[in-house]
Amino acid sequence: MGIAEDVESLRGNWSSLSKTSKVMFFSSLALSFLSIASLADGVHKMKGFVAEAIHFWHWIGGYAAETALLLDIKIEQWQLDYWAVICLVFVPYTIERWKVFGVKGNLTRLGLFLSALYMPFVKGQFYSMNVAGLVYVSTLLVILCPPRTAAFNFIAVRMVVPPVGVAIVAAIVEGLSRPI
Repeated sequence: MGIAEDVESLRGNWSSLSKTSKVMFFSSLALSFLSIASLADGVHKMKGFVAEAIHFWHWIGGYAAETALLLDIKIEQWQLDYWAVICLVFVPYTIERWKVFGVKGNLTRLGLFLSALYMPFVKGQFYSMNVAGLVYVSTLLVILCPPRTAAFNFIAVRMVVPPVGVAIVAAIVEGLSRPI
């Protein structure tokens, strides 16, 4: 029975319901709103979790940028983010399909990968980050669309596990840094 049928049934039988039934109906409606409010709390906690993971990733990226600066290479945080996303797209797929592509296909993918790594130096931050996000999401969607094989599932796992792993490590570091 759908919601529309429930509303019509309630509207038709409202006058015949007892006061207790009406109170129960309104209390159930109020409890439904409370569960929506607790959903907002869960989303707020998740937002904090994601923000902490991004902060932790930028902390790691700061060390990488400082190391590159010792070699007189100036790297900004957004470039590290871009390269991480591009590596999450190209590397798992190429590792899984290496034998299938052959030498020519592998050289083509290597050229695409190197040109994608060079993009932040040619294009600006806005364009590069949008391309990286679009490539990551579209590749993940294509890999997860049916018909899937175990190999494609493994590629998806390789694309998702590193960001989730960073988030888990960030949560552990945050938990350990809080006072008892």
